[in-house]
Amino acid sequence: MAGCSYARLGSQVNSVSASWGGIEGIGTELVEIQKQIDALDDPTSPKEVATFLKLKRDTMLLEFETAVRYPIRDQFIVAKNIRAYKVSRTFSNASVSSLQVQGFLGDE
Repeated sequence: MAGCSYARLGSQVNSVSASWGGIEGIGTELVEIQKQIDALDDPTSPKEVATFLKLKRDTMLLEFETAVRYPIRDQFIVAKNIRAYKVSRTFSNASVSSLQVQGFLGDE
């Protein structure tokens, strides 16, 4: 899953980069979202579009969280920085729980 999330963010699995697509990438993503909305059973239904966009948001947050969580831990282990590894593990485990509690993920 981390590899898939990396690909979605524009990075390669074996290296981390900040090449996330820029303006062109955002435009492409918006066109793709519009195509997905157009493919809904009733693309004019505000409720159906809102449900789709909520699921899309949840998916994007989880992809980002997955793409960031494990590589950061791996880098701290490679650098033999156990203290930083433990802190990143604690905070990354809390991040998904925090998103769920705040209503960003899961049923609202």
